[in-house]
Amino acid sequence: MAKVKIQGHASGTGILTITAPNTSTDRTITLPDASGALLNSDGDGSSLTGIQSPLVEGTDYLAPDGDGSNLTALDATTLTGNLPAIDGSNLTGVAPTKSVVEALGIDVPATNLTGTVPTARLGTGTADSSVHLRGDGAWASAAAGLNSIQTFTSSGTWTRPSGVTKVIVEVQGGGGSGGKGNVSAALCAGGGGGYSKGLVDVSSISSSTITVGSGGAGATGGTGNSGGASSWADGTNTLTGNGGQGAPNQEYRGGAGGTASGGALNIEGQIGGEWGGNQMAGSSMLGHGGNYSYDSSSARLGTGYGGGGTARHINWGSGNSGAGSNGIVIVTEYK
Repeated sequence: MAKVKIQGHASGTGILTITAPNTSTDRTITLPDASGALLNSDGDGSSLTGIQSPLVEGTDYLAPDGDGSNLTALDATTLTGNLPAIDGSNLTGVAPTKSVVEALGIDVPATNLTGTVPTARLGTGTADSSVHLRGDGAWASAAAGLNSIQTFTSSGTWTRPSGVTKVIVEVQGGGGSGGKGNVSAALCAGGGGGYSKGLVDVSSISSSTITVGSGGAGATGGTGNSGGASSWADGTNTLTGNGGQGAPNQEYRGGAGGTASGGALNIEGQIGGEWGGNQMAGSSMLGHGGNYSYDSSSARLGTGYGGGGTARHINWGSGNSGAGSNGIVIVTEYK
């Protein structure tokens, strides 16, 4: 049977008193089967040594075995105080999820990010320094504004330059010629050609047929000749400036001005002057009618584009009446 031995200290002189508690119940004190000193009974652990404090940063908060494997049933309700802030810089070996990082508000230094950040696809086409992203999600040329101006003084085909999306088209018809004779019915002037102007979206149009009307040829007698019509026709949009009328063989009546259609702006040419009044030929938006002359040199032609020609009296030589000037088509191109 094991025995209990109380052994005094050889150098000490004090008397240790073991005091029984105030109890009427039998008690049994079981001593541990180990060597060591009993702890003080101050109750708050302030006299304990050899145990690292959890209040010191970087210390081991676990039991002396170092890995916490002997800690069980630790109740979180007994923890008090503030937990240290987490900034993510001291996390090693753990890959926190996006939701955890967002919930904790962790600032992750950019130097800790590895791999390739994917590039978002923002639109169709290829992005480069010469394009911009349009509202419809397509990459388009970054260049904008006036690109060039093409003028057609004869019929042909307009072909859309690369990058051009809109054009302003101006169509001017040819002017009519004056009459020739020795009576008032044959001495009237030709009318000016009609003019049409409009903005055309050519994003989906590759080409357009251009027609340029000629001015009415000078007359050898009686009635003058009408000018030809000018037009733009791309299969979707048609702008037309009709030619001015040649002087009719009617007393006191000059040639009518040419009509216009298809544009945002359509202007009829000026009517030709009549015998006995102002015999100046009709003008157009882009040309002037010839001014009547009483000399025997020649009749006055229309000037610019679409101007009418004047009459010629047969007593002033064998020449023809004044011819109308040719029309023109002007295409101003924009990106």
